Amino acid sequence: MIILNCNTVQEKLHNAGWHMFNDLYIDLDQKLDMRCPNGHKIKMTMRNWQEDPSCEICKEEELKKELSNIYSRVDGEKRVLSLDASTGTTGWALFDGMTLRKADSILITGRTAIARIVKLYIWLIKQLDLYKPDFVAIEDIQLQTFENYKGDKRQQVVVYKTLAHLQGVLMFVLESRKIDYALIHVAKWRSYWGIKAKARSDQKRSAMLKVENKFKKKFSEDASEAICLGMYVVDKHLKSEITMWRK
Repeated sequence: MIILNCNTVQEKLHNAGWHMFNDLYIDLDQKLDMRCPNGHKIKMTMRNWQEDPSCEICKEEELKKELSNIYSRVDGEKRVLSLDASTGTTGWALFDGMTLRKADSILITGRTAIARIVKLYIWLIKQLDLYKPDFVAIEDIQLQTFENYKGDKRQQVVVYKTLAHLQGVLMFVLESRKIDYALIHVAKWRSYWGIKAKARSDQKRSAMLKVENKFKKKFSEDASEAICLGMYVVDKHLKSEITMWRK
């Protein structure tokens, strides 16, 4: 274990392109005067820097730059946020009409399922505040089966219950904010995209390839499925008589 002193801290920061102005270093929780590689002067503890060596001012500037592009909506088009929600990795996509504005995935970590659900709850609130969607599409959950080592088919009840808890939390957020939403069965958007594979791995790979061919850009599995869901909702669901959960 390396014992940090003023010299070792200075060296560690210097190697990462940072600078510390303090002449005295006490411990990991001391607020230090630092300068990030982009020249921003901030205060941060060494403990926080070691956990996340990033500058809050840089993050803010990046976010403003991103939002300046995202906020300029396509005139007359509904903004749709689509979610392939999970307590592991959640894929999401943002559309203005048929125009894809952004798509990504987020890995949620936590020791328990409820801890991860809380994190996704907080994340969703931030996305709603940032992007202000008119409509949110959530991939509906389904009770799946699998074969155990004896060949018996078992239902994944525990997984289904966990996803049901997650879905209920997402619906609560949208209901409380009076944002229109729908739960979309996976078979609907797969049919729309012409995905006919049977194995789950083949279905995911097919979704990635179709999205890559459509947008000339590679996305992760989860982001690709969120894009597929979002395009189906914009092109078919919002133009049809399909009943939304919320009226």
